[in-house]
Amino acid sequence: MKKKRRNNPYSVLGILVIFILLLGYVWQHNTIARLGYSVGDEEEKKKNLLTTYRELNLKVITLKSPYRIKQALLRQHLPLEVPGERDVMIIKEAR
Repeated sequence: MKKKRRNNPYSVLGILVIFILLLGYVWQHNTIARLGYSVGDEEEKKKNLLTTYRELNLKVITLKSPYRIKQALLRQHLPLEVPGERDVMIIKEAR
């Protein structure tokens, strides 16, 4: 004789709980992987920004260089000299 299998409500509930736990595990694993890729992308952006910062900082230092400014003025035929004592006038402030 064949036995009739009854669907025990506890076995259905157990299978449902296992399914929910597995679904949670897969969701958690995918979230961790996605965040890992996101962190890697942000680190790459940081590296590129630091490189750009260093390049721009070097350019600013170069542009502020007194030697470079003097050379640029000489190229434009603007001879600048340090003022002597006769070239400086002290003006008293009126109150």
